Amino acid sequence: MEFLSGFAYNMDMVKKRTLGFGLVVTAILAVGLCFWLNSTPQKLSRLGYNADEIEIITAQLKRSELEPVFGSEYLPELVQLMSMEAAPTDFRVEKLADYIQAEQKYSFSPELILKLVNHPDYNTDEKYTEQMIEILYEEYYLTRNQARYFALVSSAEQELESKEVVALVNANRDREYYNETEAANLDNGDLLLVNKYYYLDHDFTVDLVEQSASYGSIGEHMERETYAAFEEMFAAAQAAGYQLYVTSGYRGYEEQEEVFASYLAEGDEEYALKYAAKPGYSEHQTGRAIDVFTPGETTSSFAGSPVATWLAEHAHEYGFILRYPEGKEDLTGYSYEPWHYRYVGREAAQEIFQRGITLEEYVAVFGK
Repeated sequence: MEFLSGFAYNMDMVKKRTLGFGLVVTAILAVGLCFWLNSTPQKLSRLGYNADEIEIITAQLKRSELEPVFGSEYLPELVQLMSMEAAPTDFRVEKLADYIQAEQKYSFSPELILKLVNHPDYNTDEKYTEQMIEILYEEYYLTRNQARYFALVSSAEQELESKEVVALVNANRDREYYNETEAANLDNGDLLLVNKYYYLDHDFTVDLVEQSASYGSIGEHMERETYAAFEEMFAAAQAAGYQLYVTSGYRGYEEQEEVFASYLAEGDEEYALKYAAKPGYSEHQTGRAIDVFTPGETTSSFAGSPVATWLAEHAHEYGFILRYPEGKEDLTGYSYEPWHYRYVGREAAQEIFQRGITLEEYVAVFGK
């Protein structure tokens, strides 16, 4: 009996120990499961991130830096912020919460989110931040010019509208005339931009055609394609009852020196620069610019004349644009010249006319 009693006792102890061991194992598994469910990969997975995205996030962020991520919804743009090429220098972990907030609030690309949030004035000046955001929404906004847009807003003596800021910078008007210059991009072809920032070398050459005496001043020349387009426009104007007369076409470097000197003789350099370009900076040197009048009209009477009105309404149909339009002096750098037309090709001329923009703005966005 004692033997059976001892055996029963031992079996009872084994059961208790087994049960206790099982409870311990269960507890350990439960704790492990709890830790696993609350691990970074699992929490990110529950937010909707896939394995590749989780790998990027966990590689970039420490556990202590993940709270803003855990507190937001699935944000695929966040992965792009971290993995894009600019990330090593532009992504700042201390601004993570601001990145997430900005991404959820605005429909910007990851690159723009980085630039917006990283700007020192972001969220420190509410009005300034609002204008930065407005600029990012502008139709002709260019990422490469963003720093210059913001710099102009900061330095402007008077408040500028966002559209005006973008237009001014795209036209290089935040830079000094004839100081911050570079060679004109010859690859732009008919869109070759020559102004107070882009110059042509002294030895620039172009395929020229001497114009017929019936078209204007004897001895004037135009670039070959420009001349062909002008012949069409001349015929269309004649059919409408108007006579076009070209007083100036191609103007070489040396001739431009003479023109500029003549304006200097009338006033100081500031006066001359308002009406004429320095040698190398005149688009007449491209052979694609023409000064068009009609017999009996002068520079003072041409504006508002029937011929000027016809040209303004129809020149784009033949590939020409009014190069220095009224109200755009701040962008072109020249006073209104209703007689000065520039050949850019039919497609570009249609676009520029319909959009109501200058060649400077068009080339900045659509040129090379």
